[in-house]
Order: sequence, then C-alpha cells, then structure tokens
Amino acid sequence: MTQFTTVLRVLLLAPLCAGVASAQVETPVSPNACGKPSYVLQVGSGRDRTPLTVKLNDKAIDLGKPYQAASKSVSASVTDQNRIQVDWTPKKLSDAGRMYGVPVTLKMLYGSRATTLFQFDPKNYPNQRQVAVKFAAPPPNNLACDKNLYTVKLGYSNAFGPFEWTVAVDGKYYAYILGDGDVNLRPFLKKGANRVTLGWRVIGGSGKNNLGKNKVAQVISTVGGKTSNLLTFGFKNAVGSSGSQSVTITVP
Repeated sequence: MTQFTTVLRVLLLAPLCAGVASAQVETPVSPNACGKPSYVLQVGSGRDRTPLTVKLNDKAIDLGKPYQAASKSVSASVTDQNRIQVDWTPKKLSDAGRMYGVPVTLKMLYGSRATTLFQFDPKNYPNQRQVAVKFAAPPPNNLACDKNLYTVKLGYSNAFGPFEWTVAVDGKYYAYILGDGDVNLRPFLKKGANRVTLGWRVIGGSGKNNLGKNKVAQVISTVGGKTSNLLTFGFKNAVGSSGSQSVTITVP
C-alpha cells in the first residue's frame, strides 16, 4: 500500500478508540439535534512526560496545561479537506524503554452520535516525532442521522499489533485509527451503492501469529433490526506488512 509512509512521520497523502473518558466537550450538544456536525479534539494526560503539539489545517490547538487531559472544540478549523498533525518529543520510561501513553482523538458529533476520525498514541512510535493524516469532510446528504447502523470494528492490536487503519468510502479517506476501535460509517455513506475500503499496516508485531482466520477487521450492518457481517478478514502480524479489503454497502 502507498497510503503509509514512515520517514520520521506517517503521511497519508490520500485522506483518514481510545478516547478520553473523563474529558468533557466544551460546548454541550443537544441530544435531539442531528444536523450540522461539530468536532472535538481530545488529548489524554501525561503530556509532561511525552510533550506533544497538535495542528489542524496548520493551526495549532491550545492544549492547556501539559499534565492535564484536554477536550477542545475545533469545529471552526475543519474544512472540506483537512490535515491533522501531531508532533512530539520521544521520552522513554526508565529501563522499560517505552513512552507514556498520550491518546489523541478527533471526534465528529452529529447531535449525541460520535464518530472517530483520528485515533493515535505516540507510544506506538517510539523512534518517530511526527504523524500527519489527511481526511475529507462527510459527503452531503449522508446517513449520519439514519436509524440503521453501519460499523467498522477493528481489534487484535492490543495483543498482536499495533496496526494502522484507514477507512475510505468511494475513494475518499475519512478516518485513521491506530490500534483497536470502532468507526461509525453512517456519516460517510449515502443512499445507493457505497464502496468501503479498509487499509491496514502492521507497525508492531512478532510475525509469528497468522491472524488470517481471525476477525481482525469487520464491517457490520444492522438494518431493520437484522445484523449482518458484510466483511471479515485478518492477516499475519509481521511488521511492515500491509493491504486492503473492500466491500460494497448498498443503502436502500
């Protein structure tokens, strides 16, 4: 795959869940509203141990005090085509040789419904200093408020990874996930046929585990109360291996 490039940074030239449970959205969103999306950047605590900065479309985000978790509204900075960049100073933990975890998550909210667009933690890149990812805004007339569910489920990173994931629909990149997590596909789908592509790359693993028969990645729909597994696949956890799988979701 060519989406992933590692040269002191990871840059997805064709655009994109460990969230911060205790962080609060700055501007409350009505649970009954489901029209215009809002965007929230969440950063975990511990930045005094692994200092980092975040930019959205080249605009630096004020993360507040370096030892506290942060939750910032960034809706004003989001456009049709976007780029999020995280820079950090590697800082290892004594003899363990690992960095403290500092999860960085960008979420899109339609009313009370949240979708993860970007999920990253620099502890998985101990020898790097930057990650940069491009992602597109949702298409018009999307299904963000639809009652049916369309979900990407990503697992096994915690035990065999970590793995990098991109989520694309009809050639546009909408989400980047490092590690395990779920992605709500509804904001990226429209009525009719939608080609969903999951790209993956192994950035950490022994290479001894063939996960080809495991449900490492799944695309699941729940329509009219009936749940269907639309796509399931796995792969060997050898560092540097990559690939993609696609499925067409037809929305009536």
